Amino acid sequence: MKLQELAQKLDCRLEGDPSIEIGGVAGIDHARSGEATFLANRRYSPQLKTTQASAVFVEDGVALERAAGLAPLAALRTGNPYLAFAQAIELFYQPPAYPPGVHPTAVIAASARIGAGAHIGPYCFVDEDVELGANAVLHSFVTLYRGAKIGAHFFAHAHAVVREHCRIGDRVILQNGVIIGGDGLGFAKRADGSWHKMAQSGPAILEDDVEVQANACIDRATVGETRIGRGTKIDDLVLVGLRAGLGQDRPIALASDARAHDVPVRRDHRRRWRGDHGAKRRAQRCSAAFALFRLSRRGEPRVAEDDGGAESFAGIAAARAAVGGGVGGAREEVKL
Repeated sequence: MKLQELAQKLDCRLEGDPSIEIGGVAGIDHARSGEATFLANRRYSPQLKTTQASAVFVEDGVALERAAGLAPLAALRTGNPYLAFAQAIELFYQPPAYPPGVHPTAVIAASARIGAGAHIGPYCFVDEDVELGANAVLHSFVTLYRGAKIGAHFFAHAHAVVREHCRIGDRVILQNGVIIGGDGLGFAKRADGSWHKMAQSGPAILEDDVEVQANACIDRATVGETRIGRGTKIDDLVLVGLRAGLGQDRPIALASDARAHDVPVRRDHRRRWRGDHGAKRRAQRCSAAFALFRLSRRGEPRVAEDDGGAESFAGIAAARAAVGGGVGGAREEVKL
């Protein structure tokens, strides 16, 4: 499309040739002629001199200096260049469409209620008393357990699971392998030292506009509920534990673990902490939202204190499971 049209669609103020043809978008260091890029962090302003892009989404007040011999760079002025760039991607990339219908290999219980326009793909299973909203998409191998209630414009990618009686709002996206409402680690110790599994009666609830990335888990609660607030975005491999709760529009990223204990913790997600001072310093530089777990043969799991205080998470049960000895079994010291 013409640069003038792109500026109008995204409500940007154009500085430059309105007749330039734009065929796509790319990062500032990979963009080619005929593509638009963006500058959201002024630290990268020097790259404006050399980028091959034809136009850039940029804030007011940023000068567009160019290296000798390069074509002029048009400016698409906006208060939020990164958001404008994100919206521009949607103009040039169209995701696959999923027409209404039910694949012949899908299994749908007689009591399930399926909204208008839903697409149910190969080998999906929809159990008794499920409610699935209008225009939902179950890609393939998706399982909805009994009594799950799901809103409109739901999208579940392959191998996602929503467990019994969980409730999901409108416009929720579950990426591949997400488990909503799996059992939390709830056990009561008997007098003989063995463990009694506690029923996990509280559902997981995802409010409107939540997205959960691949292979993340939102556990159900022993009693009560596990609630994820409207607009929250949860990254790959995150575990939100039983009876934990996340408020509205929260980004939880980089495989952090949220547990109900609400203890500040942190993890160095790139490498193991071997106990030496250098590795300890690397762990301390990580965001306060990430976890550092330690288990000891001599006692219960210990959670390292957070000195940043920005977020509160704990992952005691997750760390126990990582040891491989089972709950209550022999434990070696583990430093993640």
